[in-house]
Amino acid sequence: MKISELSPEYRQPPPHAGLLTDLNRVVADVEAFDTSDSSSPEKLAADLRRLLTNLASAASSSSGLDGAFRVKVWHLAFRLWNACVDRANHSFPSRVAEAEIRQAAPELLLVAGLPEDIPDAPAKAASFFHRTGLVWLDLGRPDLASACFEKATPLVSAADTEGDRAVLLDLNLARARAASIVGEQALAVALLSRSKPLAASSPEGVKALAEEYLRIGQAALATKPPDPAIDASSLLTEALDLCEKAAASPTTPTTPGSTPATPNLQGIKDQCLRFLAVERLEAKDYEGTLRCISVRRTLLGLGEEHPSIGFMALRACLGSGNMAEAERELETLMANARAPDFLCVSAAELYLASTGPDAAFKVLNVLAARCCAGAAAAAVRVLKKVVETAGGGTGRARVIAELVSDERVVKLFDGPANTHERNTMHALLWTCGTEHFHAKNYEIGADLIERSMLYVSRDEESRSRRADCFRVLCLCHMALRHLDRAQEFITEAEKVEPNIRCAFLKFKILLQKEEEDEAIKLMRTMVGYVDFNPEFLTLSIHEAMACKSVRVAIAASTFLLGLYSAGKPMPMTEAAVLRNIIALLLREPGSEAEILKYSRRAKLRMAELGMEAVCGKGTVGLRERNWFAVKLWNMAIKMAKEKKYDYCTEFFELAAEFFSSGNGEDDANHLLVCKSLIMSVAAKLLTDELNKSPLSDSDLKKGIEMLSRAGKVKIDACQLSRVTDICVFLHDLIFLDILLIQLY
Repeated sequence: MKISELSPEYRQPPPHAGLLTDLNRVVADVEAFDTSDSSSPEKLAADLRRLLTNLASAASSSSGLDGAFRVKVWHLAFRLWNACVDRANHSFPSRVAEAEIRQAAPELLLVAGLPEDIPDAPAKAASFFHRTGLVWLDLGRPDLASACFEKATPLVSAADTEGDRAVLLDLNLARARAASIVGEQALAVALLSRSKPLAASSPEGVKALAEEYLRIGQAALATKPPDPAIDASSLLTEALDLCEKAAASPTTPTTPGSTPATPNLQGIKDQCLRFLAVERLEAKDYEGTLRCISVRRTLLGLGEEHPSIGFMALRACLGSGNMAEAERELETLMANARAPDFLCVSAAELYLASTGPDAAFKVLNVLAARCCAGAAAAAVRVLKKVVETAGGGTGRARVIAELVSDERVVKLFDGPANTHERNTMHALLWTCGTEHFHAKNYEIGADLIERSMLYVSRDEESRSRRADCFRVLCLCHMALRHLDRAQEFITEAEKVEPNIRCAFLKFKILLQKEEEDEAIKLMRTMVGYVDFNPEFLTLSIHEAMACKSVRVAIAASTFLLGLYSAGKPMPMTEAAVLRNIIALLLREPGSEAEILKYSRRAKLRMAELGMEAVCGKGTVGLRERNWFAVKLWNMAIKMAKEKKYDYCTEFFELAAEFFSSGNGEDDANHLLVCKSLIMSVAAKLLTDELNKSPLSDSDLKKGIEMLSRAGKVKIDACQLSRVTDICVFLHDLIFLDILLIQLY
């Protein structure tokens, strides 16, 4: 018989041995760094959650967990934690699943309880929860982080040992950070206040507490919480006081550079003073801002000054009106190698917004030397600010003009790389110049427009822009009555871009110089331009009338009349052009023949095209016809008074034609038609008597026809209802009979 058979094994396997086996297997998988699907972080996290549930059930069972089992779980939890640290160093992609695996380690410690055999077990478990919570904070999950911190806090809340107190301090600071992230600033401040006794015994703890006060102070400064108890200034001041306490501690080296502790303190102090200065600046407490900056410079010196310090100092000096100190701060900021170019440009803009363009040249030169790569862009921003703040004053506009035309400034914009900045600069000066032009400050406007051309290249793409500048300069000098100078500019514009606008401006200049013959010659060449439009001839007529040049106005109207053809769109009716010509000729003595010529033209065109085509439709056309009729009647009367009976004859005849050209209820007055015909024949007979020459057969025949036509005018009972009308008409008939007897 075998010995084993004589003494069989009566020992039972330890309780929950299967749980340990499963846990050991999962921990081994975590340690293996296997990336297969069977060992993916998500599956490992799920396995650990299942094991934690089973362990919790076992711990709450009647048998519970014995001491040896608890120690084994702790050992496995530490193995799991170390494996998680190693995995973090290898940067596994599934960060959330990795955090869940990590959290399983402190959860195992919590389920296993606190074995007496393990020293400082509460602090170690709490520390694991603390560091896991920090991982969740980094992942943007403050809710899960807070849950970790809350599980850890009861473990060390008694603060019996130095280790417990250190971990409790770390937990309070982490909880404050999490509360601040979710916007619970009051809770965060309360946790920090609760941490002061814990941090008092450790300079490192004081520094950590100061950092959290600084962090929450920054958040309060940025978010402006409505709770008045959450004051950014108080929080930042508290952080600064804690730094002073840590620096004064005998265990903290105070010699600069002796250990890393002092630079860390300096960094915290620097940030505290900077953000205090920001807070005071936002409150428009400029003196308070300058005090914060002065303390910062006294403590830390100027060697490694953050650029924002100089910028805030500049703003505070400008706000308090201390321009001399502001200039020194600007120079200091420009000399700071750490200051980015955009900050230097912003500082220059602020400074010039307060001082105006007088200091712009000096600032621009310093800025150009400072911003080598983007000097043109910096100059544009600064000059834009100068222009915006200069206002409409003449003196400041001249300063701007001198500034932008300086060779050193113009040189900043050279090269194809600065094309955009050059165009921006031109547009800026163009806008400023045209504003002065519209305000009738022509001299200043011309000066700025001329300086803007320094920023217009001479390539083909800029031809139109250069021509626009020359044309505006021409207008400015025309307004100033510098006609020769204006002519020079418009000649240059025509060289760059010949068009009808240039020709029209040259026409205006010739009119103002009273060179009528040259103006008429130029006006006749306008039709040769590609962009010619008859509207320009209409404008030429108005310009000639404005310059009291009737001769040029008549010539322009005559030339415009020559452009009319059937169906061609024109700016006004042909009758209106003829009317204008006749109205102009009426101002000129001895123009009877020309008036007669264009009156005949009007009648001929009406006969060819119809009254509506020439005069217009409806009442407009009737008014045009009546105007011609009345003017011809008046002209005939005038010729009769001047004893120019040959013209009188023709004017009366044309008047009769126009009076009889209507129809319907707007028909010409029958009496005026009859009178016009009779007076025309009478004037013809009188001309024959004065000239002592008998009428030709054709004249006799025409006269008889006109009188016959007059005799055929019927009496309308409605129109001749009054006795006086009938008497006048009978008198005309008697006179008609007398003329007929003379003709026969």
